[in-house]
Amino acid sequence: MTHRLTTTLSLLLCAAQACKPERFEYRTAEVIEHLVDLHGWSDERKADLYALLVESIEVDDKMLVIERKVNDALIKNEARFRG
Repeated sequence: MTHRLTTTLSLLLCAAQACKPERFEYRTAEVIEHLVDLHGWSDERKADLYALLVESIEVDDKMLVIERKVNDALIKNEARFRG
């Protein structure tokens, strides 16, 4: 199953890789903030997704790897916060 936000979030994170490696985590937080604000997610849910992504995505991961990791994180996050 592919989460509906997987491709969008993956592409945004790939674009964030263009920054300096030490700023990737900061850019990841910015990407999540802007994307999920459109969906009205709670701060707790945003923080959970951020933690899942930062724990798994490396700054030099390729798009296909990022897409798989993003999809896994989104599915775990949705399961935790399904209301």
